[in-house]
This record gives sequence, structure tokens and C-alpha cells, in this order.
Amino acid sequence: MAYGVNDTGAPLRVRSLPTPFKRRAPHGHLQRLIATLPLLLLMGTSAIPAAAAPSEAMQAQLDARIEAQPLGDALRALARAANVQILFDAKLVADLQSPSLQGPLSLRAALDELLRGSQLEAFELAPGIIGLRRVSTPSAASSASSSVRSRPLASTSTSEITPLGELLVTAQRRAERPQDVPISLSVYDVSAMDVQGSKTIDDIARMTPGIDFERGLNYNSESSNISIRGIASAAGTATTGVYIDDTPIQGRQLSFGTFNAYPQLFDLDRVEVLRGPQGTLFGSGSEGGTMRFITPTPDLHAASVYVRTEGGWIDHGAGLAEMGAAGGVPLVDDTLAIRLSASYRYEGGYVDRIDWHTRDTIDPNSNANTTRTARVALKWAARANLILEPSIYYQDRHLDDTAAWWSPVPGTPDPTGNQFDSPFRNGNAIMNPSTDAFSLSALKINWNAASVRLFSSTSYFKRDQTAVSDYTEYDRAVLLGNPYPPPGVQAPTFWAVDQSYWTQELRIESNDTTLRTKWTAGIFYQHAYESTIENVFDPALVRQLRLPVYKGGYLYYQEPFGGIDSQTAGFGQADLRASDALSLTLGLRYGRSGYSGYAYYAGPVVGAPVSSTGRIAEYPVTPKAGLEYRVDPTTLLYTTMAKGYRIGGVNPAVGRYCYGGPDSPLGSIGLAQVPPQYHSDDVWSYEIGDKSAFQDGRALLDVSAYLIRWNGIQQNVQLTGCGFQFTANLGAAESKGFDVQGEIKVGSVLLGGTLDVSDARYTQTVRLPSASLSVVQDGDHIPGSPWKAQIFAQADFPLLARQGYTRIDFEYAAALTNPVPGRNPLDGGYGLWTAGVPAQSYTSLRAGMKWGGYDLSLFAQNLFDTQPRLTVNQDVASPTGGTPLLYVITWRPRTLGLTLTYHY
Repeated sequence: MAYGVNDTGAPLRVRSLPTPFKRRAPHGHLQRLIATLPLLLLMGTSAIPAAAAPSEAMQAQLDARIEAQPLGDALRALARAANVQILFDAKLVADLQSPSLQGPLSLRAALDELLRGSQLEAFELAPGIIGLRRVSTPSAASSASSSVRSRPLASTSTSEITPLGELLVTAQRRAERPQDVPISLSVYDVSAMDVQGSKTIDDIARMTPGIDFERGLNYNSESSNISIRGIASAAGTATTGVYIDDTPIQGRQLSFGTFNAYPQLFDLDRVEVLRGPQGTLFGSGSEGGTMRFITPTPDLHAASVYVRTEGGWIDHGAGLAEMGAAGGVPLVDDTLAIRLSASYRYEGGYVDRIDWHTRDTIDPNSNANTTRTARVALKWAARANLILEPSIYYQDRHLDDTAAWWSPVPGTPDPTGNQFDSPFRNGNAIMNPSTDAFSLSALKINWNAASVRLFSSTSYFKRDQTAVSDYTEYDRAVLLGNPYPPPGVQAPTFWAVDQSYWTQELRIESNDTTLRTKWTAGIFYQHAYESTIENVFDPALVRQLRLPVYKGGYLYYQEPFGGIDSQTAGFGQADLRASDALSLTLGLRYGRSGYSGYAYYAGPVVGAPVSSTGRIAEYPVTPKAGLEYRVDPTTLLYTTMAKGYRIGGVNPAVGRYCYGGPDSPLGSIGLAQVPPQYHSDDVWSYEIGDKSAFQDGRALLDVSAYLIRWNGIQQNVQLTGCGFQFTANLGAAESKGFDVQGEIKVGSVLLGGTLDVSDARYTQTVRLPSASLSVVQDGDHIPGSPWKAQIFAQADFPLLARQGYTRIDFEYAAALTNPVPGRNPLDGGYGLWTAGVPAQSYTSLRAGMKWGGYDLSLFAQNLFDTQPRLTVNQDVASPTGGTPLLYVITWRPRTLGLTLTYHY
């Protein structure tokens, strides 16, 4: 989109307004209107103020002198001359050239002249705010004699990738360019994700500065952990907010089997990654940052189609295939529209499951997965200033088997006869399937008056995740010290996660661009139920150890174990423009967060059945303050200070074998019981940044540096000897670093890259009473790469009278060689073979051709077939070596294929 400037040259802030409105609502009636909104919706729309005449801005006379140039640049020049904002999607004006323009003309006449023959029209969103859209029925003005024409092929935009400065984001709950947002952020729209080949959260995390993402923290490779700027924890509640539109879906880490769901990257408008705590506007869980997956809304004025199909082959494995289609159409022009989408993606496996006793391959390429998505969205302009948007999103993802492969510990006895010396082979006794299905139903309501905008989001998120893990090796490693079972033995563990979240947010924000203060205020409520089960069935081991038989042979049996998070909060943020160049931001969130948890588990490794309940309530306050200084229209300097937090929780009682005298697992650390609660922890973040544009917007550079202090960290304490753990607030940490993002367009070549340098470490030694070893040492690093870099280059060129292009992306993450808690001999969790963070490099290549709305391309992902050991698990780790088998996860091997997309 494009943006006007005021008479000082400082860019004006922009907010998206869905449809025109024309009359101001009386300020005195605001409170009554909010209170009676549900009644107005039930009664119809007769109570909404009617439309009035356009403002005088469109009739203002201009002495405009604009040379013939790309249409987007001409519209920006007109916006500056008229002191208005002109909003448009960059894709609408791609490849269009404007005529020259000589005044005097009215703004209305100037727009008509610039848009003549473009099949675009201008309409007034509000006084001084003008939008562009396609005309519903092309008129005679769109004839071939039009002065608006396509530019020559050699100078077309680089494969229609919208430059960073032309995207819209809602990181501050209002529509703005990234260059105008005083936050370190990354944003990817659909065109960028297509050309980069991004399909999942793994792809986004790999190329985004500040993110650490790890798969396979348990024995199913779908499990994951995500963190931003080193604020990472495997205990308690989430440190990173995960949003689909306005609904947070991140969950608690109730057990090894609980992890977040993420939407597939199909039919998304964009993905926003906000670095640094976002507690004021996004609440609990956004302690280190927030990831937002934004879905497209139906278009009331024009039909659209997006189709993507893909086929390919995976080295060391099988093929992949994808088909997806999305489209929207106005059902009643300017009033009612619908958008539908559906997709199916199959990725073949590359890990063979073998019977190491017989050397037979039981299941070649066993870890195939499929993902299906579907979405229906409506948009109803009940009145010119009232928009209702109901939608339903559904996704299910099924993994046939784990992607983890076996790797014997060097120098240990190997009864398999070296069958696992090469990667991508495992000897699991059974498959490890996983199915993760969720739906999100939502209703968004937008009501606009001339001075305020009211937004309501009501949603229900439902998720059912089930999995089976092979504990045949694990049980024997823990209880017998040998992970290699005899033939014919099986020990399945059954996992399940159930999430049911009701979320309501109501926001009101200023809508008058003439005021020096812009503000947003709102209330938030969420009722989030989450539960999990983990049932370990191993009748052979029960018989071998002569343990009591429970439910036919369960070692451990967990009834639903979980609880309810409830949050109620009020929040507000105001931007106060002290001068044309200087602005002050103040924000505050205050709320009540409560959690009530319950647990029940039994089985021979527990002893007597355990049942416990608990609850906690907290009243968090999360302020934010910042300064912005506009050096000139292309340079923004900012500094922010912000607080983030995550809610506490309760510790369930532990098994009978954890209790006893001084030598018991609890007694050895000076405890008679586990602490009944753990409390919220918090961070304070201090950031400075610079966002600059050069060469008329053809070069962009964003730089930010930060210092984050983390206190009272929620950390797990392992009770060695009884298999349980609890969570406590232990110690402090500090994360500091900087990130850089830039891109530049040179002719038909687009170059860009990112650099992220971070140092996240604990700043206190935590030693439990009577314990000889610490939980963490002062100076231990939080696992994560110390620096990451990503570069890309994309070039356009004529090809067979069409537009050809090539693109290469390269990502590199340096190894972390500093000590982390699991690799420090002074810490109780030290394991000789505990993996560190390896060096990682990943290269993607794409070459294609475009004609009409089609894009046909060849691609190579993981071009050099790198296989870093991203995740390494061991059944029992110890300073002397532990059990002799490791389980390793790496990237999908080199993948070659063909993609065809169609846009209309």
C-alpha cells in the first residue's frame, strides 16, 4: 500500500477501513453505542448512522505537476501534494504506468486522470483517507487507447514480491507499514512465501532472525518448542504467543506430549513475527514475542482465485504432492462476499523402520505425513460502516511415523551389528503415528464512526491431538539399563491433548487522523481448557519385573491431567505526537489470570494412585513506554521499554517413590513435598531501533538492539530416582543482541538478507537445598544459535516472451559452543552425550516463468542435503555416558520438484 505525507513531510499513520463511512458519530453517544452493540445487531442496522456526502478533500484544487512514471509512484506523489493518504495494494498497480498530470485540478479529477483505463477506482474511506479497488464492471475507459499501460517486460516488478515497505501489518492493532512500526518485526506475505517455498512454521523459523524452533523434544517428531530472542523454557506456560488472526492458541507444557499447533501456510494473507515482549497488546504468553498468522478476508468488490499444485521427490525417500485452491467472489456487490479454500499436501517419508533382529525393512520411508486444510469466510457490509466477518478454519495433520533415526553411542556395544551407522534408519518395535486436528470458528465485527472504530472478535478454538510413542526401548533403558529389547516385545505409549478455548476481545480505537493522539483501548477474556494423557503399556516388562498388574499391563496410567486458564484484562495504548517529528507511546495492561489444575495417575511405577488439585490467581500489570523520532520522511528512530509475563501454575503431587527420608528424591533436595504452586515470571525489555529507506524506497534497512532481563524463571526440577518433576521459579537470565534486515532493488535484481546476533545466558547459579549439583550455573547459556544470517537474491529477465525469474535463499546458523545446563558438569542434568546446538546451513533455489496469472517454477530445497543433528534425545543421560542409543532428528533431505500457481 502507499501512504501520503503531511505538510512537514512526515509519513502519516494508516489504518485499514473496510468500507466507506461519511458521518461522525457524536462523542457523547460513544459509551451508549458500545453498550448497546449486541442489541443493534439483533435489531438490524437501522440504528446505525446513515451515510452523508463526501468530504471537501476530494474537491480541493491542486496545482499538481506529476510526470509520467509507474502508477504507484505517481499516486504517492499525488498523496504528498494533496496532504492525504492513498491506500492501495501494490499488486493492484504492478506493471501499470501513469500519464503525466498538469494542474490545476481537483483531487477527484487528478485521481480520475491517473486511474483512467486502469480498471481501478478511488473511493473515500474517510476525510483525507482514500482507497483503491478494482471496478466491478469494466467501462469504456478501459479501452486499449487508455493512457495507463503495462511497462516493458524488462522493468516489471521482481516476481510480484511486495517490497517490505509496501506491506501492511497490524502489529499495533492498526494497519501500518512495517517501516512505521516501532517494533523489530518480520513479515511474509503470500507471494514471498510462495517464492521462498515456505509451507510450515519450520520454514518461517529457519529464515527469521530471533527465532529458535526445535522439533522432537519427545519421541514423536511433531512435538516442538519455539522461542524468540532467547526467552525459551521447557517448563510452565508458553513464552511465545501464537495467534491465528486475533485468537491466541498457544498452550501449556503439561507434559512431554504437549506442544503448540501451527497452521499450514496456505491461503494466508501474511505471517507477522514480532520480536520482544508484547504483553501490553497481546497479553500472557507473548513474553519473548508473538507469531501471528493472518488469514485473508473476502473482497466485496472483486473476484479472486489462488491455486497451487506441487509435485516433487525427496532424496533418500519418496515423493511429495500438493493441491490447493482458494477463491472469493462478491455475492452482492459492495454488500456480501464469500471466500473458500481447501488444500491437501502429502510429503513422503525418508526414514526406514527395520527389524534389526532379522535385518528386514518393515516399513520403508515410514515417516510420511499429510496435511489437509479448509476454510470458509463471509464478509457482510450490513451498513456502510458496519462489517461482520464470520469464518471457520479447519486443519488436520497426520504423521505416519517419527522422523527420528537411531544413532548408537560411539564405543558402546551394538547388538544390531552396525545396522544404524548410516542415518535415516530406526529399529523401533512399532510405528509412532501422530494426528493433530483443530478448528477455529470466529466472528469479527467492525463498526466505524468518523472519530472511533469499534472491533469485536469472538472465537472458539478446538484441538484434538493424539499420538503413539514406542517406549519399548525407553522402558528398558530406564528400568534395565539396556535399550535393545528382545524380538517380539512392544510397549506403546498413548498420548492425547485436548484444547478448548473461548476468546473474546473488544477494542475501540481513535479514527481521526487530524488529532495528535492516536489510541487503542480494549478488554480481553479467555477461558482455556487443556488436558493431556500419557499411558505407558508394557505388559512384558511388568511380568519380567514381577510388578503389580494395572489395567492389563500399564506401567503408568494418567487420566486426563490438565486444567483451566482464565484471563480477564483491560489494556490501552496511546501515541502522543509532541511535535511533527517526536511521538511518545504509553501503554498498560492490567488483568486477572487464574489457573485451576488437576491430576490423577496410577500404575506400578507410581505406587499408590495419586490425585491432586490446585489453583492460583494473579493480577499482572504489563506497562510499555516508547519514543519515536522521525528524522525525515524515510528515517524512523525509536526506543521502547516493555514488560512481558506468563502466568504461573500448580504442581500436582508426585508418585509414592519420590517421598521418604533424607535419601529420597525429594529429601535429597531438602523437601518433604513438591511446592504446590509456581508463580508468573516476567521480563523487562529495552530496545532501540532505526528503520530507514533509501533511493526512493528501493532500499530498506532495519536495525534494532535489545537487552532483556528475565526474573523468577519457571524451570523444571527433575526428581532423579522416581521419574517425576515439578516446576519452580528459579534464577534469572539476560538476553542481549541485535538484528538487521535489509533489501535493495538494483534494476531487475532484488537483494536482501538478515543478521541476528544474540547472547542469552543465566545470570544466577541455582542450587537446591542439600543438593551437591546445581540446576543451572551463572553463565550457562540458553540453547540457541549465537548468530544467524540469511541472504537472498532474485532476478527477473525476459524468457520466451514471458517473465522469467530465479531466486536463491541461503540460511546459516552458527554452532553454540558455550555451556548450556544439560552440558555443564556442574549441573545435575549433565549428560556426556547431550547434544549442543550445531552449525546449520540450508540452501533453496527456485527458477520459474510467469505469464498471465500463472507461475511455473522448478525448485530445490536443502540443495546441498545438509543433515545437522537438530535434536538429539537419549533415554537416560549421565556424566559417564548414559544408555547406549541416541535418537536424532534433522531436516528433510534434499527435495526437488515443480510448482504451478495461478492468481486472479
